[in-house]
Amino acid sequence: MLKYIHENYRNPIYLDEIAGIAGISKSSVLSIFHEYLHTTPVNYLIHCRLRNAAELLVSTDDNVHLIALQTRSDNTGYFCRRFKNSYGITPSEYRNHKLRSRPDNKSQQS
Repeated sequence: MLKYIHENYRNPIYLDEIAGIAGISKSSVLSIFHEYLHTTPVNYLIHCRLRNAAELLVSTDDNVHLIALQTRSDNTGYFCRRFKNSYGITPSEYRNHKLRSRPDNKSQQS
């Protein structure tokens, strides 16, 4: 189930799809996620998308709106709020902080 989410997070994913690939009921999927991951499949998917967005913020020059779209968020404001809720800072602040703290960047500042 997790592999399916990680491989398909850029697409819409529905609970019945996850259940189908695992060959179990939707309620079993919910129970398994709750028992082992202490979250729901939807929240796991959201955090997977946010982790990918964090990687894109550091590894690309794409603007926040484009990264939001690439990680399945059509509403950039909502994406920024979810990102800040998870990481404690905005996507732009995250990018700036990570880029400033890179080892290759420190050697250029000396």
